[in-house]
Amino acid sequence: GNGNKGSLTAADGTFRIVGLDEGVHEIEVSDDQGEIPCAKCKSPKEPVEVTLAVAEVKTGVVLTVEARDGVIKGIVVDKEKKPIADVWITAVVEREGEDRLAEFREMMAESGGHAPTLTGDDGTFTFTNLRRGDYTLTAETAKGTARAKLTHVKLGSSVTLALAPLGTLTGKVTMNGAPATSFLMTCDPPGGDARQFTSAAGTYELERIPPGHVTCRANADAGRGSGELEVPAGPATLDIKLAPWATITGTVVSVLTGQPIEGLKMIASGDHDEGSIAETLTGKGPTSDSAGRFTISKVAAGKGSLAVMPKDAGFVELAHRDYEVAAGQRLDLGVIKVVPPRTGDAGTLGLALTQEGEVLTVSSVKPGGPAATGGVQVGDKLTAINGVPVATLTAKLAQTLVSSGSVTIDQQYKLSLDRGGAPVDVVLVGVRW
Repeated sequence: GNGNKGSLTAADGTFRIVGLDEGVHEIEVSDDQGEIPCAKCKSPKEPVEVTLAVAEVKTGVVLTVEARDGVIKGIVVDKEKKPIADVWITAVVEREGEDRLAEFREMMAESGGHAPTLTGDDGTFTFTNLRRGDYTLTAETAKGTARAKLTHVKLGSSVTLALAPLGTLTGKVTMNGAPATSFLMTCDPPGGDARQFTSAAGTYELERIPPGHVTCRANADAGRGSGELEVPAGPATLDIKLAPWATITGTVVSVLTGQPIEGLKMIASGDHDEGSIAETLTGKGPTSDSAGRFTISKVAAGKGSLAVMPKDAGFVELAHRDYEVAAGQRLDLGVIKVVPPRTGDAGTLGLALTQEGEVLTVSSVKPGGPAATGGVQVGDKLTAINGVPVATLTAKLAQTLVSSGSVTIDQQYKLSLDRGGAPVDVVLVGVRW
């Protein structure tokens, strides 16, 4: 509540923070490498708490933190073991568990939480003032033609980083023998980042690739292709032939009424165009029209599954359908029955069901809820919803229809039950979940 007020320590380590409100304050200490762990706390990352009264001036607060006195030394050599000058070295502290995200951010910033350094004329380097922990050291020439990496380096170590030449990958992307003049290339590793190429000859060039196994994919408006190879420490060639995209169509209807549902979004889980994925995530992907029809283009050949989801309700799956499609095929999945998306606030009927095969049995009834008030009992078997048999709906969709969260507040649900062989009908109204 104080806008993270703070101050820099003076040369003697003293600090003064002014303008604080009364109450309990958490004090943390950090430097250019990030937060410094507390050395006298139950947990190193536990903030120190200080309580202030109105207008109180509290002095003598001593914060004991971990020393920044770690040192790592080393030398960078080439494949002939000769020292190399003017090589950039980065040192990134390795983190555990949830701190992996912080490590990733540091690496992306290429600062490693500690300023990079250059090797001297004799190929040596030294990192000082390091925080506690193991480090990953990366060495790379200024032009990015060679790289070396060491992990789990301890403080106090003296290491050798042997540079290895990086690879360069070139090739040509074609469709039916003709060059693809515009395409998106993605290679794993390194990084998986996509890069757009525009070339009348359909050619591409990727530099600074670590030697090893690489899989690349090329996406164009007309289709997709992929290839893989072992990239050496030097030039390599990978030509990719595109196969035409497939198309998936279908119709979505309500499992209760059979009427088409407009505005549902469709996501195909198999490989397909990265641009199409981005459109789906931003709400611009394929949706069902007023007749319930949908079309998904740019689907790669192979197996996948289609998920049907509400347009504005996140990733709540209403139905799914597995598929297998060939390159260039137009596959119609037919009619897909879905649980209609909730139209109002989330509600509940106050009951839970268990499924055994295609049989749904009431496993619990919430006291005071609609089901309890309506006389539903544990052990009742659900046979129909709003007059539609569970056998027609399928047990899975029927269970979803009456589950908490799918139910709409104030909406009526007629449930047909089997109680020891005797039919029982109840009408329940959804209440706030």
